[in-house]
Amino acid sequence: MNTKLDLEALCAREELHIRTRENGNPFKPKAKYTLSIEQRRALCEWFRMLSLSDGYSSNFANKVDPSFARLQNMKSHDHHIFLEVLLLIAFSSLPAEVLEPLSAK
Repeated sequence: MNTKLDLEALCAREELHIRTRENGNPFKPKAKYTLSIEQRRALCEWFRMLSLSDGYSSNFANKVDPSFARLQNMKSHDHHIFLEVLLLIAFSSLPAEVLEPLSAK
């Protein structure tokens, strides 16, 4: 924890600094790109409804775990399709300062 407290003195980025709750306990704020549970569930629902042409990739509806709101059991080609094509569509609701570095080639 002491090294994270040093971050305040060494780094000018305010969003990375450790905060203190009302009860005095320190906490690290969530990153801008972190999705809330509702956003994760909406993303998983979008994946369940997603329909791609035959032979392009596997059925993403089978890759969604609704109980934990996450994707699982994806093969390397599915990851490639997700990162190259679907990521920008799925995360288009993120703030511009987070989305722009992801979309830059």
